[in-house]
Amino acid sequence: MPPIGRIGPVHLRPRMTVRDVKIFALLFAALALAGCNQGQKAPLRTNAYVVNVAPDFAALGYRREQTDQIDSLDFKGVVKHDYGADTYDFFVYQRTLTNDTLGSWTFTKQLVSDKNYVFVLAEAGGQVSPQIVEYPVKIANSGDSQFVVMHAGENLPTMDVYITPAGTGIVGAAPRGTLSFLGQTAATTLTNGTYDITLTAAGDPSTVLFTSSTVNLAADTTNVFVITPEGGAGTETMSIAAVQDSSYVLYSTNATSALRVINAAGDQQPRDVAINHEFSPPLFPSAAYATATAYQQVPVSTTLPVTATPPGNPGVLELDTTTATYPGQKASLLLTGPTGTLALLFADDDGRRIVKEAKVRYIAAATQFATATDFVLLPPGTADQTTIAARTTLVAPAASTGYDPVVPGTYELLLREVGTNTVRAGPITVNLVEGGLYTILSLNGADGTTSSVAFLDDQP
Repeated sequence: MPPIGRIGPVHLRPRMTVRDVKIFALLFAALALAGCNQGQKAPLRTNAYVVNVAPDFAALGYRREQTDQIDSLDFKGVVKHDYGADTYDFFVYQRTLTNDTLGSWTFTKQLVSDKNYVFVLAEAGGQVSPQIVEYPVKIANSGDSQFVVMHAGENLPTMDVYITPAGTGIVGAAPRGTLSFLGQTAATTLTNGTYDITLTAAGDPSTVLFTSSTVNLAADTTNVFVITPEGGAGTETMSIAAVQDSSYVLYSTNATSALRVINAAGDQQPRDVAINHEFSPPLFPSAAYATATAYQQVPVSTTLPVTATPPGNPGVLELDTTTATYPGQKASLLLTGPTGTLALLFADDDGRRIVKEAKVRYIAAATQFATATDFVLLPPGTADQTTIAARTTLVAPAASTGYDPVVPGTYELLLREVGTNTVRAGPITVNLVEGGLYTILSLNGADGTTSSVAFLDDQP
């Protein structure tokens, strides 16, 4: 029997060491912090879109303070950012082809969580002019839609803006606003549905400047419509950049398309080129060799017939094909190949002239070579041309580049056989000026070993 007062074995608790106290304190702090975090809300955030509508700039850079940097936002390009609600400095810049900063433009904006933003990079007086569109995030009725319209065309007139239910026209309708350059409407709510956008001369609804195809203003969304100058890019003076999560560009329903012909036929003879098989007369009669015709308006079509014949002889079809044309587009049709079986190359033309750059396009139409041709621009006085890389390499009978941005200056143009030092043409001195537009066309030479070269658009 155990002694009185003892009911079992006694276990003594060991004394806490200094290390134990530290561990306990750390655990307590972690639990306390977790409890605080559970009571906190996520940081308030907002969205900002950036759109480049400055036509004289090839591309623009953008950053928020030291983050979110985009070195190349193309003309009419849109990018979206998610930001915490706060005040930020924003920077817009353009770098030249030599990586110098051509210009830098700064703005500061406090972003709040109940607004979204569009930073419109417009152009004024040859400089970028950042503009800010802001609108409520929440639309009162989730079945409604919201829009804002902004005028970003420095050389475009003051306009009345109509947004009307699809197919109803503007007769009897009141404009949503009258906008001059850099003006914008207030954020406006509409019942979701399909609408037409019409722009007229201010105070003159009979002078219609732009009529959109039908646009869908979806429920619980906002569209920011930016009236954008085309800057000579195509046939039109303006378009509308629709800025949202799925951005797009609108051209007027009466926007035209235009084509020209570049005749590089192997026999060097002129050709009649007809559209829609209309030879009485053909749209491009007797298109001369190694030149570009004037642009002619053509129908907008995804399957536009194009035919070519010897002059005055529509019974001999050397080319019978189709091509696609689009509103606002300018393009070149290159004829190449042997007599009787011509081939067609379609090349988009972009007439925008860019500050601090020349634009050069290369076309290979020298059919006498089985191998590709290097197009090389040499600095004047280059002793060893093999050290200079080609700007592009093309294989005839019909191949074209897009527009190659080049630092303005004097160069020597050299065409050589790919992978060798065999010269096919040149060196030819060319002077490429700022804002210049150049098309360099390689053609068959006087013998089977050399090319001739034709320069289209600006003459270097």
